Amino acid sequence: MFNTNGFTRTFDNHFFENGLTNSGVNYTFIKKFQENTDIDSIKTLASHLEKADLLSSEGKYKDAIKYYLEAFKEAKKEKDWLTQLRVKEGVAYIKNQISDLQGALKIHQENLEFLETKKKLSKAEQSLYMDILFNLGRAYLYLNEYEKAEFYSGKMLEYCQAHNDLLNEAKALCNLGGTYSFVEKYADALENLNKAETLISNSENEFLRELINLHKGRTLYEIGEYEEAISELLKINENKNPLFGYLDYKESYSLLAKSYQEINDNEKTVTYFERSMDVLTLIDQQRLWLKSELINEFNMTLANDQIRTLTGITTRKRTQLYILSFLGLFLLIGFFILHRSIRLRNEKKYLALIEKLDRQKVKSKAVKSKNTEKKGSGLTDDKVNEILSKLEKFESSEEYLANNLTLAELAKKLKTNTTYLSKIINIEKGLSFSRYLTEFRINYALKRLKEDPKFRLYSISSVAQEVGFKSAEPFAKAFKAKTGIYPSYYIKKLQEEDV
Repeated sequence: MFNTNGFTRTFDNHFFENGLTNSGVNYTFIKKFQENTDIDSIKTLASHLEKADLLSSEGKYKDAIKYYLEAFKEAKKEKDWLTQLRVKEGVAYIKNQISDLQGALKIHQENLEFLETKKKLSKAEQSLYMDILFNLGRAYLYLNEYEKAEFYSGKMLEYCQAHNDLLNEAKALCNLGGTYSFVEKYADALENLNKAETLISNSENEFLRELINLHKGRTLYEIGEYEEAISELLKINENKNPLFGYLDYKESYSLLAKSYQEINDNEKTVTYFERSMDVLTLIDQQRLWLKSELINEFNMTLANDQIRTLTGITTRKRTQLYILSFLGLFLLIGFFILHRSIRLRNEKKYLALIEKLDRQKVKSKAVKSKNTEKKGSGLTDDKVNEILSKLEKFESSEEYLANNLTLAELAKKLKTNTTYLSKIINIEKGLSFSRYLTEFRINYALKRLKEDPKFRLYSISSVAQEVGFKSAEPFAKAFKAKTGIYPSYYIKKLQEEDV
C-alpha cells in the first residue's frame, strides 16, 4: 500500500497556526495519533478534518472523502470559510492522485482567487496561501504547463522571501527546480534544488526532502549522471514515506528503471518497471472507487453551494432591480409632468411675448424716458435734451449692436463725459448703462428673429454676436431674464409657425 497525503494540507489547527502542514508532519506522529485516538467517537468539525487528512495520508481516499464531506457541511453551518478552503484543498489532492488533474487545478484556482480578495491575511491564512501556491506549481508541472508552474512558484518565492519564511521558501525553490528540470535548464534546476536542500538541512520535513530527491534524480538522469540519479531516487524508496504521492512514486520508479537500464542492470530495470506499473494499477483502482456516490455527493455539495450563492445574488439583484425600476418609473412620471408643466408655461410666455411684439411693433426707441422732470442730473434742461436727442439717433441707427461698446466710447461719440451720460441714462431711462444696452439688444433680437426667417437659421452663438454680445451664454441669460424663455425655444416656436 502506498500511503499518500495532500500536497501541503494542514493536519490540525495547532500545526496549521504554526505554518506546519501535512507535507511536514513525520509519519511517526501520524501513527501515534492513530494509535491513541478513538476516531469513530470524534464528532467535532476540526476532528472530521483531522480524520479525513489521516485517512488520505493512508491512501484511503474513499473514506477520506466521506469525512471531508462532513467537515465541509459543518464548516458551512459554522460559516468557517477557512476550513472550507482546507477541505477543498484536501479533495483537490485526492483528485490529483487519481489523475483528475483539471479538477484539482480548478479547486486550487478558486481557493487562490478567494484568498487574494482579502486585503490582509492572518498567519493561518498566509500558511494556506503558501500551500495553494505550492499546489498550483506542482499541478501545472503534472499538466506540463511549465510557464504557469514557474509563475506560481516564483510568486511563492517572492512572498516567502518578503516574509522571511524559510520553510516555504525551500518548497518554492523545490518547485522551481522541478520546473527547470523539465524545460532542460539543468544547471538552474540543480542550483535551486541544492538551495532548497540547504534550507531544510535541520528540518524533519521528509516529504519535501524526498521531493527534492525526486527532482534531482530526474535532472541527473537527463544529464547522463545515472549512478547519481539512482542514489537520489533510492533515498525516496528507502524511507517509504507515506506522505509521498502516487504520481511521485510512479515517476521515481520509472526513473529508476530507466537509469538501471542505462547501466545495463536488467534485473533492477524489470523490478522498478513492474513497481511503476503497480502504481498505475492502484491509481486506476482509486479512480474507480472515487466514482462512487460519495465523490459525486461532494461535487454536488460544492455545486449546490455555488448555485445557492448565485441564487442569493440573483435574488438580491432582482429585488434591487424592482426597486430601481419603480424609482425609475416614478422619476420618469415626475419628469414627464414637470416637462409638460414647463412646456405649457413656456408656450404661454411665448404667446404673450408675440402678442406684445405685434401690439407694440417693437421699435428701437422702445426704452423711453421714465423721468420727464429731469431732476437730479445736475445739468440744465438744454444740456439734458441735447444728450437725449443724440441718444435717440444712437438708438435709431442701431449702433448699440456694436460689440465691446463701452460707456467711455459712447460718451466720446456723443461729445459728453461719462459722468453726465451715466446720470442721464440712469435718471431718464431708469437703467444702468449695461442694462440699457442689453434692453435694446434683446428687443432687436426679438424683432429680427420674428421677422427674418434666415436669421433663425443662425446658431445661438452667431445670433448673440450679431446683436452685440460676446458669446451665447450671456445672451441666453439676458434673453431668459427679459422674456422668461430661452432663445432656442423662441426660435423653435417661430420655425414651427413657418411650417
